[in-house]
Amino acid sequence: MRWTKRVLPLSFLAAILLPACGGGGGGATSGETTNSGQSLEGSTLVSGPEGSTGTTLVPVQVDPERTRPSFNETNVPIETDITVVFTKGVEPLSAEDFVVTTSEGTPVTGRITQPNATTARFTPDAPLAPETGYRFTIATSVVATDGAPFDQVPETPEILDPFMSVFTTAPPPCEALPPDITEITPNEGPLTGGQEVTIRGRNFLDAGEVSVTFDTERATIVEVLAETIIAITPPMRDPGPVNVFVNTCAGSDFLVDGYVYLVPPEITALSITKGTTKGGDLMVISGSGFTSSGDTTILFGETQVPRDQVSVLSPEEIRLLTPPAELPGAVDVTMVNSVGTAVVPQGFLYLFPPSLQIGSVVINEVVTE
Repeated sequence: MRWTKRVLPLSFLAAILLPACGGGGGGATSGETTNSGQSLEGSTLVSGPEGSTGTTLVPVQVDPERTRPSFNETNVPIETDITVVFTKGVEPLSAEDFVVTTSEGTPVTGRITQPNATTARFTPDAPLAPETGYRFTIATSVVATDGAPFDQVPETPEILDPFMSVFTTAPPPCEALPPDITEITPNEGPLTGGQEVTIRGRNFLDAGEVSVTFDTERATIVEVLAETIIAITPPMRDPGPVNVFVNTCAGSDFLVDGYVYLVPPEITALSITKGTTKGGDLMVISGSGFTSSGDTTILFGETQVPRDQVSVLSPEEIRLLTPPAELPGAVDVTMVNSVGTAVVPQGFLYLFPPSLQIGSVVINEVVTE
């Protein structure tokens, strides 16, 4: 049986419809409507098998609003049936009528059942793959119980159009235990972020996508192991403690005030602002945000003060010996630690050593060998 679809002229429509209306006097004229509400002018008829008398048959379609999964639906369970609802009853469907594949075209095998004349259900033989795109198609070979063909887009009468829809399955079910955080080291650092920290605990591995957040700011994950996460801290706008969260498919855990963003260091005063190019002058730096001697670098211009000549006495005080300089002049005094950098521009003035006069000769520097 082969179906064809034709747009029939008004004269032919009148020849069929007017006798059925009781002769020429009571029939609908061009531009009027039939009892079905469709305009005669430009009406579309679907003719039956070749050789049969022409009858008006409304094509059967899929009702997309009642079909599941819906078009482009995501996170569809991997154990799901595909249910299609038709606009009217259809004959029993075959595997060629109801086709399911992956988005790449790999066929999906399954069983087709029809709970009633307007509903068809495809049950896959095995669970679908997680996080995978699928496509299902209702072919134009479907036939309605009243003999009408299937046409999803009747506005294109020259062809019969199939129905197609797509969906994406959900990620695999999570079988991990909820994460448990015990500590984070180091537990303080700069507002600018960028510090590598180690989070210790358990149930981090095989738990889907793992994320770490400092309050609401997401950290960069370097490595995830069963009991360790290495991450890079994100920058933060304000100093102070923040909660540290570890999130997995099984849930979240957090350390209250687990990490402290420190105030950047600040230099408020230098005990001396000038000295000789020989160096060795005692200086006290006052300020805030100082950490430890091993974490502190002091620069006079580009010259670093040896670490054994730097002592961080408290978060507010550093003592050091000025380094020597080749030439006199003003230089910046810079303090660098893991929290940040503080600079006093042109903070120290190097001078020649006191002059030594022998007779009429002025010697600015005595060199002995």
